Amino acid sequence: MVTAAPTTSPGTAPARAGGSRGRYAKSEDVQQRIVGAATEVFGVSGYHAATFKEVSRRAGVSERGLAYHFPTKEALLAAVVDRHERWRSVMVLPATGLGAFAAVLAVVGADAGLPGIVTLHSLLSGEATPVDHPLHEHYRSRYLDLRTYLARAFAAAQAEGQAASVLSPEDLAAGMIALLDGLQLQWLYDQQAIDVVRIVEGHLAAVFTPTAMESIRALCGELMAAAEQRIRTAPA
Repeated sequence: MVTAAPTTSPGTAPARAGGSRGRYAKSEDVQQRIVGAATEVFGVSGYHAATFKEVSRRAGVSERGLAYHFPTKEALLAAVVDRHERWRSVMVLPATGLGAFAAVLAVVGADAGLPGIVTLHSLLSGEATPVDHPLHEHYRSRYLDLRTYLARAFAAAQAEGQAASVLSPEDLAAGMIALLDGLQLQWLYDQQAIDVVRIVEGHLAAVFTPTAMESIRALCGELMAAAEQRIRTAPA
């Protein structure tokens, strides 16, 4: 079949391709609005009580439009969690040495600008303890990975003479996670009174040498700068 020649000049994409890119960009924008709205709804209501109706209302889309992008509530929850993990990934360092503790301080510092995300984590991590919850395995693995990450870092610091404690690296790691979760929960109740970064830094200073703490603070500053840039450019 003979077809008409394209009306665009050489090197220019046909109008249909440009339209496809425009539709794709619009679809991406809608998805980001939906995930942002779902973050708010899950953070307030939890997974089980959250509804497509409320998410669609906050996102400004129809329930059918929401289902087109996210067919199930499980898929929507996975997108919310993935968005959270992507924001944090820019601050994660290899699980060796003092960089791990700088990453911890950078993460909690960045979370101070994301109360909705902190609320979501605090609510869902508790709600997901039953084995039949969609996020049970996610949080179980997350805590295991974080304990392993910090235990290795504590062990390396102790071996280098940078840290000292009567506790084992594994116990130090578990205690650090409990401290972080507990402080963030208190911070949600009273953000003016609870300075999570300052308190966590104080606990680290009780374990690490002054020289090691100087290195941790310097690395944290670099990571915080990267985190702030990531948050400024992240979709709303």
